[in-house]
Amino acid sequence: MGGTAFPIQAMPDGLTPWYLELEEISGLNFGGGGNAQFDLESDTFDWACG
Repeated sequence: MGGTAFPIQAMPDGLTPWYLELEEISGLNFGGGGNAQFDLESDTFDWACG
């Protein structure tokens, strides 16, 4: 939780130290390659594909 974000396109606005980042890996397919950031404090959500 938190730490270094690895956004695919650009750093999402509104991320606080309390976010989860989910990266697409084999067996966990979001439908196009990419990752998602969910911020638990600010309710920011961002999805980016690469």
